[in-house]
Order: sequence, then structure tokens, then C-alpha cells
Amino acid sequence: MSPIEVHAKIQLVEKRETRTSRGMLSKGWYHVDDQLVMVKGNSITEAGTAGYEPYSEVMASLIAQVLNLPHVEYTLMPAKLFPDI
Repeated sequence: MSPIEVHAKIQLVEKRETRTSRGMLSKGWYHVDDQLVMVKGNSITEAGTAGYEPYSEVMASLIAQVLNLPHVEYTLMPAKLFPDI
């Protein structure tokens, strides 16, 4: 999926709590211009800085693409587009 434009129609479908879902990042399902996408949040350290998990997932996705491996496509998008996550 290409990066989401600011004027895109974005609607939260379902939010998953990190305590009850797999993984440590918050996540939710959104309709973005009538396409269903999963959005993951990011970890925040005690110092208030963001973690690197999203960058690692994007890099792994790109490596899998180059190697022609089956994979999920990850992209980075501004957190302000998804305030619920």
C-alpha cells in the first residue's frame, strides 16, 4: 500500500489491546479509502522516545520483497493519521 494521503477517508474498525493480542505494539484495523488495513503503533521508552520496531518491520518487508519471499508489506505513515493507536 502506498502512503496514505492526508485527505484519505480513514475510519477505525476495531482496536486491539496489547494485553490481549499477540505482540507488544498497539494495533487496530482501519478502513482507508474503502481498503481494510492493519495499523500498528510504536513503543515509547521511559525517556519518551519512540522505539525502532516499525522500522525493523519495514526493512524486513523490503528484504523479503527483494528475495521474492512471501511477506506482508509494511509502510511507515504519520501517527497523527491514526490517533486511536
